[in-house]
Amino acid sequence: MAEFPLYATGLVMALFLVAIVAAVLRMRKWKDDPTPPRRGAVARTASSLAHSLDAWMVGFLVVTLALGFGAVLLAGGEFVAVDPGLLRSAVLGILGGLLVLFVFLGTYFSVRERGGASARGVALGLLLLGLLVLAVISGQLMGWI
Repeated sequence: MAEFPLYATGLVMALFLVAIVAAVLRMRKWKDDPTPPRRGAVARTASSLAHSLDAWMVGFLVVTLALGFGAVLLAGGEFVAVDPGLLRSAVLGILGGLLVLFVFLGTYFSVRERGGASARGVALGLLLLGLLVLAVISGQLMGWI
């Protein structure tokens, strides 16, 4: 009987989440702007790196080597004496931050590439982050996470 409020709250939040997703999908009407946005030198450089196969290969190798060396150091245990709880918190924090950046920046740049304003990109990015938080809370209340 004590679990009923948790399930009811989780169900209400899940329904709220579905309603918001349905409303966003119904409202999305992308306006195509034939003029490309003006970009500064940093944005041009970042764009050229993002579209460069060599940059992606170097980035992949750097991340792979860093993760490999980190795994070897942690598995060996001789070089790094770190509390496992602290390490777990740090890894989860980094992965959570990357997920937040991926969701927000992906949405923002998607809106900007379709000719939307910066404010619309920020609003949709924050909306998706809010939906992600609601989904996590609903999953925790329902016992799925």
